[in-house]
Amino acid sequence: MGTRFRTLGLSILIAVFSVSCASDGGPDDSARPDPETTSASTSPPTSTSTAPSDSAAESSNDGRGDAEISVVDGGGDTVTLDQPATRVACRNSGCSVTLAELGIVPVASTFEPARAEFYWGEAAADITLMAEGAENYAAMEADLIVVGAPDPILSDLRVIAPVYVIAELGTLADDAVKLTQDLATLTGTDGRGAEMVQQWERIAADLRANPIAGAADIELLQLWGGNPAGFSGWTSNSQWCDLLTEFALVGSCLFDPATPGADFTEFSTEAVLAAQPTHISVQLEWQYIGESVPLENRADEAWLQLNAVADGNAYRVPTSGNFTPSFYELIYELENYLFHVFGPDAGFSDPGFFIDWPGPGA
Repeated sequence: MGTRFRTLGLSILIAVFSVSCASDGGPDDSARPDPETTSASTSPPTSTSTAPSDSAAESSNDGRGDAEISVVDGGGDTVTLDQPATRVACRNSGCSVTLAELGIVPVASTFEPARAEFYWGEAAADITLMAEGAENYAAMEADLIVVGAPDPILSDLRVIAPVYVIAELGTLADDAVKLTQDLATLTGTDGRGAEMVQQWERIAADLRANPIAGAADIELLQLWGGNPAGFSGWTSNSQWCDLLTEFALVGSCLFDPATPGADFTEFSTEAVLAAQPTHISVQLEWQYIGESVPLENRADEAWLQLNAVADGNAYRVPTSGNFTPSFYELIYELENYLFHVFGPDAGFSDPGFFIDWPGPGA
């Protein structure tokens, strides 16, 4: 098995495959800085909202000239534009990162990490960091607003511009496929969207065809944040754990939720010490990396008693959002997991930014 990773510049983002609530609120929303608002201009296209349809994407603008463009969003409403959107405002990091993959720069984002130069290069300076309040979106004059579900100002936003709602409908990969296809249709980038979906399908096929030895022995604790103490994280009910289980990449995720259906919780120190997970992954948003305590410097007694820490099996992954339905985020998290858990012996070199998938069968 060989490896073939390469690091690519932002200037050719569209040529490579890159891999949720209203503010995309992760557990650390209260720690985020207050966003600022500026304004821009153009007028939105006509929109309509109809009853739910069985079709995920009712039509595409490819080769249709001035024909209307319609998709059914995660809330079951049909979103119709009279022309491809060119001024998209994102209230969800999955929107921002998916637009980056499609080669589209949003006019605004409510989420600081998703407007970083990492994704946009110099164009990041053109993305307005939005404050709450529907009036701010009216000033932006966006021709499409993308939100997470639920969104507290959804009804107000619908008066301003066409609104597409992202919702958790299936697996993390299924949701990424839907968001990619729908935003590609709404922005007139159907060809690029199809390439991204096909790339994921090749990755999924490769994982299923080449099981990784030792995966059944992995007991993963998936944490969130760079706190100097404590154990907040994703439960066995999370979409991330479901994805790892689907592809036989983990034996078990710790822990089952205390509240049925919950995907995030605060784990007790006693439970973590008793379980002694074999591996610990810590997810942290990009803008907090410099402010957090590096894992190698975390020195609370409970942390140092964990075998995974002593064995060097604890690692941190920067992210723009909490396992958002974005191919770039999905692949980046997955490649970090495979590298840190299985390593070069399984064909995975150290992941970089915007990297090619090597695959266990490479």
